[in-house]
Amino acid sequence: MDGIVYVNEADAYLRREEIKRVLAEDYHKNKKPSNEFIVEFENKYELKISSDLYFDGSAL
Repeated sequence: MDGIVYVNEADAYLRREEIKRVLAEDYHKNKKPSNEFIVEFENKYELKISSDLYFDGSAL
C-alpha cells in the first residue's frame, strides 16, 4: 500500500520511524495486514491513499 502522511518537518523522521515500527510489529504478529489494522492505521496517522488525492492539471 502506498500513501502519504502529512507531518511537520521537525516530526518527519520520528513519525517515519514510528510508522516503520508499527508496521513491522503487526507483520511479525499477523504475517499479513488485516482490514481492522489498515483502518486503525489509516485513522491514527491520517493516511491519504491514492484515491483520496486529487490533482487538478487544468492549469498546466
